[in-house]
Amino acid sequence: MYRGGEPSLVGEVTPANLGRAIASLPAGVYVATDARAVEHPAVAPAESAGLGAVKDGAFAERDGVIVIRSGDRFEPAHLPSSVAGRVRGMLAVRDAVRLVFQTQLDDAPEEYITEARKLLGNTYDSFVARYGPVSSRENVKAFAGDPDQPLLLSLEAYDPVTRTATKTPIFERRTLERCRPVEHVETAAEALAVSLNETGEIHWPRMSSFPGATRDNCSANWAAWSTATPRAAPGRPPTGT
Repeated sequence: MYRGGEPSLVGEVTPANLGRAIASLPAGVYVATDARAVEHPAVAPAESAGLGAVKDGAFAERDGVIVIRSGDRFEPAHLPSSVAGRVRGMLAVRDAVRLVFQTQLDDAPEEYITEARKLLGNTYDSFVARYGPVSSRENVKAFAGDPDQPLLLSLEAYDPVTRTATKTPIFERRTLERCRPVEHVETAAEALAVSLNETGEIHWPRMSSFPGATRDNCSANWAAWSTATPRAAPGRPPTGT
């Protein structure tokens, strides 16, 4: 039944003999089926609040470890310590840029916008002093694959010959303005353009909210425009109320 040299069962198999054989096994080699420990993944699912702030494929730091978001999880990046330091520095710069943008889009008081811009400048300067420009080969390689890398690269104008960089206007002045609805137009044609831009369609209530832009003259402008550019305005205009 067995080939030469292979283990084989010898003697009578009784509960007592089986019990002694199991007792002689190394500790922990056998675990009863109902006593097996539940296997947990190496990386727990990310909390929804923390997950939402990190784009898929982006670096983040959780409990002192550099991780990468992969779907609904954070996976360890397994970076050498020298590279991890660069990534941590660029994460700080990224957070500072986002704060600058947020204060501008929220129309925060000017002192808040200025303070956020100052924080960005200090964070960027600290990183460059230690690791060089964000656009240097080493830093580009370290942060490769992160969807916010183009954002960081846009912070500087890099000269690959001299390996130096100059800051872009975001460090000096406001670069974003919150979108504000148009409040005044001169003609019905302009009211039509605003409606198409804001809603993607002819929205009569929006157009008639402008003084002098009645439904009749807006409709006349639509007819003239659609006749002149039939490909851009197929079919008839919507008939909203």
